[in-house]
This record gives sequence, structure tokens and C-alpha cells, in this order.
Amino acid sequence: FCVMRRWWSSTPGSRPSSCCAMLTAVRPRCFQRFFTAPTCLQRSLELGIVLDRFTPDEGFVSGWRRWTASTLAIVSLRRVLPEFTVPAFKDIAASKFNEVGAALATADVSTLRQLTTPSCFQAMKASLSARPKGQRHRWHSLRTEARIKQVRIGHNASSLDLKFVQVTVEMDAQLIWQIRGAKGEMIGGAGDESNPFRANDYWVFERCLSEGVDRSAAWRLKERLDIAVPKGADSPTDKANQVGTE
Repeated sequence: FCVMRRWWSSTPGSRPSSCCAMLTAVRPRCFQRFFTAPTCLQRSLELGIVLDRFTPDEGFVSGWRRWTASTLAIVSLRRVLPEFTVPAFKDIAASKFNEVGAALATADVSTLRQLTTPSCFQAMKASLSARPKGQRHRWHSLRTEARIKQVRIGHNASSLDLKFVQVTVEMDAQLIWQIRGAKGEMIGGAGDESNPFRANDYWVFERCLSEGVDRSAAWRLKERLDIAVPKGADSPTDKANQVGTE
């Protein structure tokens, strides 16, 4: 959904960087992507970068180091949030995946603001502003499974007093996504009830852990990582970019 280094790619035929493009049809059966540089407008609300950007299949040694670092991070996290458990967070991540998708489909800016960090929200808001008037979008998830891949804790170089935790999650979902024009005609989308679209994404969720910050605040979407997906699966943006070309 969101990528820090490059939110949008404007190069024709290039791999889409954000699932927001999936929900922005500029003309029937054609999708426009935008470039927006990330900004950190409020120091207390988000970390400036994604810590130790996750990449799959790095080999046994790298995988072991990543697992060890994640385990230590979880131990530190539970000192601040004793209620944190892996099974519970997987449910939270799956729920937020569906909430973000539904909010994008209905152009619910208020909900998106609550579900995402400021930089991620700005990119999504821009995509909604570019959506043609009269378009109607439908997002329905039939199954969503979340798998935690990495946990990291860190802080901004200029704000040592503010600690953040970031959890990278692999999202595997079956969904239905439809776009209809002003007259109700189908102009794009992917999947249906009998053959849902399989989406595979890597999301980074973030939360502030510092004293003086409301620790009851919900986890928020920080970024969608631009990672190659397994054979037989795809990112929703990749599928959206193919609409009208097959």
C-alpha cells in the first residue's frame, strides 16, 4: 500500500509500488500512479524510516540473525506492552489490512488517517483526490492471513526520547475488488465470488513506545514493502496495472 523510498512509480510498465494505485482509476480500465516524497511532519507520530528493511530468502545465517533480533525485540516490547502476543497481533494485522482496504474503497479519509502514519496517509489521500468523480469501489476480503516476519525497535536520530516498534507482516488474502463508473458499469477490479483474487503483500506496522505518549494508541500502517511475491500470488497493484492490457 505505501512505500517510503518511492511511493509511486510513473514509469510505464514498471512494477507498482503502492496498493493505493489499485483504487485510483483515472480513466476506464487504466490506472495512474503518482510519485510523492514521504514527509515526517510530526516528530511524535512516526519514525522517519523503516528499520532494517525486510527481505525474504536471505539464507540460513541471515535468517537466523533476523529471527534472533526479532526475538530480542519482542522481549523488549513486552516490557512496555505486556499484553503483546504474536497470535493476538496477527489478528490485529489481518483486521487492519481489511480496514485499510475498505476505507480506500469508500474514500473514508477520516478512517484512513487513524489507520496510517502521516506519511502513509498523505500518499493515500493524494490517490483519493485523483479518483474521478462518480466512481464507486467495492472491496471485500474473503480470507486474510497474517504472518509476522520481523520485529524491530528504534528511534529517530533527532528524537532519542521517542522509541518506536515496527512489525513487518506478510499478508496473504483472498479478496474481491471492483470499480464501477458513474453509470454503474464495471470498469476494473479483480476477483469474484467464485474466483477471488489472491493478494500477497508485506506491510510494516508501527507504534510509539515512549513515556508521555498514549500507549493505547492503535498500531498504524507505515509502509508496504516492494517485495517480489510467490508464484501464483500477486500484489493487488500488479493485478490492477494489468486491467485492460490482457
